[in-house]
Amino acid sequence: MKKGVLIVGNFPNQEKGAAKSDATVRKPENSSAESGFVMWVWVCVVLIWRPLSWIISFDCMIQFIKMIYYWNTPNTTHAVQASLIFLLHFAVLTALTYFVSVYKPKGI
Repeated sequence: MKKGVLIVGNFPNQEKGAAKSDATVRKPENSSAESGFVMWVWVCVVLIWRPLSWIISFDCMIQFIKMIYYWNTPNTTHAVQASLIFLLHFAVLTALTYFVSVYKPKGI
């Protein structure tokens, strides 16, 4: 027994005849090709993220102004269409921001 080490209990050890588990970890099929593609897309987006974020943000601002302009028109289809287009552009900006800042592919 080592000096200064408190032993709480006896845990099974492989050498003392503990049963080996038969559980194996399986990789999903085509995981390397998919993860390689996602990693390639992530690297490309990260490399051009600064100008891309400004361009998409400016586009969202234009779509927001267009939505506000059409909001009070008598024809409601323009307002609904402009609102959906703005929401779509904003969703793309949000998804790309999440993809660049939070997601990190394996192997990097």
